[in-house]
Amino acid sequence: MERISRRLSIVLLVGLSTVLLGGAVTACQSGPSAKSIVDNAITNSAGVKSYKSVVSTSMTVEITSKDGPITTSIGMDGMGFTDVTLKQSRTVLDFVIQDGDQPEQKLALDIYETDQWRYIKIPTSDTGEEWVKVRISPDGAGASGQMVQQVDLLKTAKNAKIVDSEVVGGDDCYVLEMKPDAALLLGTLLRQSQSHFTVGIKESDFSEFDFTKIVKSVTLKQWISKRDSSFRKVSAEILMEMKPEDFKNSPGDFEKISFSLNMGLTFLNHNEPVDAAPPEEALQAQEMTLQ
Repeated sequence: MERISRRLSIVLLVGLSTVLLGGAVTACQSGPSAKSIVDNAITNSAGVKSYKSVVSTSMTVEITSKDGPITTSIGMDGMGFTDVTLKQSRTVLDFVIQDGDQPEQKLALDIYETDQWRYIKIPTSDTGEEWVKVRISPDGAGASGQMVQQVDLLKTAKNAKIVDSEVVGGDDCYVLEMKPDAALLLGTLLRQSQSHFTVGIKESDFSEFDFTKIVKSVTLKQWISKRDSSFRKVSAEILMEMKPEDFKNSPGDFEKISFSLNMGLTFLNHNEPVDAAPPEEALQAQEMTLQ
């Protein structure tokens, strides 16, 4: 059961890391409307050709059974480099995993993406590390990057409202809170998780889940620059609960599995040069076919 919770957690986290990634809730009484801020951000994003991003995510998974709860906690920190023009991106991720009362584990991944391939440097027990490559499915995000996905989320977000004003990276920003389209958010997560390969972790068949039932709460905040309408920061909070009847083939004897996830994603260095080209050893990697 612990292996199941860890597997689901990492796949969800890796998916979110390529998708995406507080403050007082005080409504602004004057200035532009939330709709005009969103519209300007969508228009501005078309002119962004490169950027860096920093992500920090924490997830807690609790499995409740007759024998008591089993808790797995996973922290993930990473940095991304995206060249929109060349359709290349690089994401460096570091995981810290606390699986019940087991010793803390660490995992590092280095991921490059183009419009057709995902190259992953993974740890191995014999050689220390090796590169594998995975073909990206036509409906995968590829190297389109997190910013394109933010635009998609903004286009479908409901009830966007200005809740605060905050400085991010030297830019005074509007803070918008909204309810994203859960199907779009989790559909993107599903496509990303299915196309990633993580050593030692089999891909689960997430298509068996009805995410509209298992997702209990989704909240999204966007920080948008007042100066140039650029994306500066994103935060997301997701709560999910899965019961045995939500599985076609139940993975074990349990009452429920609860997920709590918090993600923060900050965008930096808009339109400054980035190096996101896969190295030669990655290009020569053996293709990994996912079942």
